[in-house]
Amino acid sequence: MKNLNWLRERLIDKLGSAESVSCSREGSGYWRGRADVLRESLLIVDSMRDGQVDRRAVWRKSVERFGRDKQSIVCMEECAELIQAVSKRLRGRPDPEHNLAEEMADVTICLKLLQIMYDITDDELDEWVERKTMRQKQRMEQ
Repeated sequence: MKNLNWLRERLIDKLGSAESVSCSREGSGYWRGRADVLRESLLIVDSMRDGQVDRRAVWRKSVERFGRDKQSIVCMEECAELIQAVSKRLRGRPDPEHNLAEEMADVTICLKLLQIMYDITDDELDEWVERKTMRQKQRMEQ
């Protein structure tokens, strides 16, 4: 419950930032869309606080509601945010707000969304993970 409360607070902070930009003259459809995604995420967290939630059902509903194009763009942005979080850690910056873990969670969810949106099965994904793992193992043995 503590982690969900923390996540809820983070979503509210991000939503406030997105809404303030979307309301300004420079605000674009992008920021309004970002605010919509954050609002939906907040609803999901609130439902999780009440009990377990069917993640796949939530992810499918998210794709249906926001569309493949918008969700694909959000996934790209989340990957960029993870890159930035890793870069900060490599430069020795502290991570008191667990930003790296948060961004990893965002990307993990986005990978599931991409899997749904582009019809990639668990078996297909597992097969590629196995191939890539074996390739890495072979490289390390050389």
